[in-house]
Amino acid sequence: MGGIPSMFGGAAVTLSTRPVRKSWHFAPAEAHSLHDLLSSFLDELGNSALILVESGAKAESPILAVRAERAADLATLPSAAALCQKYVKLRDRDIALLNDPSSGGTTLSEFTLVAGAAFETAGPEAELLLVKRISLPARISESGKIDAEGVRVPPMPIAMAGQINTDILSAMSAHPLAPQGLSAAIQAGCADLLTAIKKLKAAGQDPGSEFRRANFKRYLADCSRMAQDRLHHLPLGAKTVSQRLPTGELLKLQLRIDETRITFDFAGTESSTRVSLTEMMTFGACMAVTASLFADGLPMNAATFSMIQVSAPSRTLLSGQGPVGSLRSTRFVLAAVCDLVRAAFAQLNSSHRGAGGATVSGHYQFEFSDGKFWSGTLEPGSPARADADGLDAYALWEPKSGQDFSMEQVERDYPLRVLGCGIRTNSGGRGLRRGGDGAFYSFECLAPVTARWALGPSIAKADGIDGGKSGTAAKIEVRRKGSGELTEIPNADGSIALNAGDQIHFFGAGGGAFGAPPEDDAG
Repeated sequence: MGGIPSMFGGAAVTLSTRPVRKSWHFAPAEAHSLHDLLSSFLDELGNSALILVESGAKAESPILAVRAERAADLATLPSAAALCQKYVKLRDRDIALLNDPSSGGTTLSEFTLVAGAAFETAGPEAELLLVKRISLPARISESGKIDAEGVRVPPMPIAMAGQINTDILSAMSAHPLAPQGLSAAIQAGCADLLTAIKKLKAAGQDPGSEFRRANFKRYLADCSRMAQDRLHHLPLGAKTVSQRLPTGELLKLQLRIDETRITFDFAGTESSTRVSLTEMMTFGACMAVTASLFADGLPMNAATFSMIQVSAPSRTLLSGQGPVGSLRSTRFVLAAVCDLVRAAFAQLNSSHRGAGGATVSGHYQFEFSDGKFWSGTLEPGSPARADADGLDAYALWEPKSGQDFSMEQVERDYPLRVLGCGIRTNSGGRGLRRGGDGAFYSFECLAPVTARWALGPSIAKADGIDGGKSGTAAKIEVRRKGSGELTEIPNADGSIALNAGDQIHFFGAGGGAFGAPPEDDAG
């Protein structure tokens, strides 16, 4: 893919569709110690990345570590860091901010902070870039256009030498489309980065620490050997798969695996005026699925990023300058790409086959008369695979999205009563390997409110495979106060006006099952 930068010379990433066992074997003990140290820095930051800055006009800046929570973050986090350094020229304890998808962002409700850090020298020049992504409540726009979902922020300085520019932050927060809580979240994120920089400096100045520029090369070389070993466990060959999006566009992929590389060729994929992904999102989708093939995950770095090659025609829906409608693009379309890649791998190795089901969360939103809004995610159950049951309320390619749900906070801050939330029992399909159950959320309105939602593909029933039963489709039900009548709303995307006393119930989709249920075999 022409837009994949040379900065993908090194990374250490953990992103898997299942809980990861970090039991990787590093040849030199120093490499394992360094890996643990890098991981400890980012575990405290959440969705984050660490990049080594190399000097010189043609120097490449290898990615040392990425803690990606979703497929969309995998390549966009380091891409955002590279663009910030290019345009802002960060120095020690300087921090830049962006959310523009064409500059390495994802959606307009997710803000990326990039900080410069010196760790081996006392000079002002940045030797490392530390990246942190903050998720705020997402806005669902009726038009589906990205600029109706929030304020777009290109790479810009937000702090110099650790001092936040409160004037810029206040002006940004005052924008009518700015997410609620933006100022407090940015200030907290900057504080987290400055604390992490102190720890980086301490590690760099500790004579007994492995945190040295000279050790990074050996660490990446060891990870390269590990990546090649993993590649040799995959079957060689080529398969071509395709599917049409609900919006009508064709996705087409030829997957080729040889002894040295995995190639994802999307030639034949169509363009679109309605949806698109950036090149970084497409690359991340392919890398995320590749990592999910291995039970203990994959520490992605120079080797693991270079073990795959992604090629897509320019001006298609997989190589846009930025998403056309950010929620639709980064959730539903990216999940479709991940599912297509997974289907191609499954044709080469049946153990990777899986049932049907939503692999990305839906979204719902409440808009209030005072202009405020609150949004949440509706998690599906994941589809079962040949070797494992589906997981409850777990979106494969977006295991964590948005903010954590707090009943107390919702009831304190908004005119809503939470009637219940939890797992939608028995919504997953029955089978030898059962489909995961979706989540459910039920609310009573205490004042007039407009509810809006975007459920995407989860509105359709998830098919089982090899005799496995289908999962239950996502649905929305409304009970009006006056009549008490319960009405199901069949639309995947839409909105409805609600009055005080009305109730609305969101039910996440269950995943499809794999294999016939044992009782069917007995009969």
